[in-house]
Amino acid sequence: IHVFPETERALGFWEHVNGEGSPEHASILTNLGALYVDQHKYDVAQSYFERARAMDVKALGTDNWRVASDLSNLAVTAVKRKHFDEADELFRRALAINEHVFGPESIPVAQSLANLAEVNVTRKQFEAAAAQFGRAFSIWGRETKLAPGTELGLLEHFSQSLKQIQDYAGAERVAMRAMSLRVKLALRKSANT
Repeated sequence: IHVFPETERALGFWEHVNGEGSPEHASILTNLGALYVDQHKYDVAQSYFERARAMDVKALGTDNWRVASDLSNLAVTAVKRKHFDEADELFRRALAINEHVFGPESIPVAQSLANLAEVNVTRKQFEAAAAQFGRAFSIWGRETKLAPGTELGLLEHFSQSLKQIQDYAGAERVAMRAMSLRVKLALRKSANT
């Protein structure tokens, strides 16, 4: 059930010319896997992501940011297939690598925490999700700005998690931050039209 035969033929040619196993080859497999995710072909995407991870581990070792990225890609396919325990384990492994490689207060760690929090919201484990969102936003607040749409979605899930664990004051603060962002986005949109 391959939906990108031209791309796969090109991959086969690339493998013939350059051989298998390089990080560049793993990147091509990752990009191909992402195309299959977009087409909702999660099992096919998973096979490409697994091949990419195996190549990255062989070329770069297990404690490399590319391996963490590969694990996150595999976790996304697990989420799409509703295998939340598998996704949780994969995101946790990615988080551990990111903490080791980049440090505990880094942007990749914040993203891994947000990924874990999203899985915990889906599994209705709101206390864990609230703690993970809280740590992620703490890091993001010091390090960078998120894309407004991404930040809005994460804030809404963070607020939901806080409400579920009956931290109503925290939920209100986060909901107000989300509302403020929503108003800014609406004003920006109306100014551009």
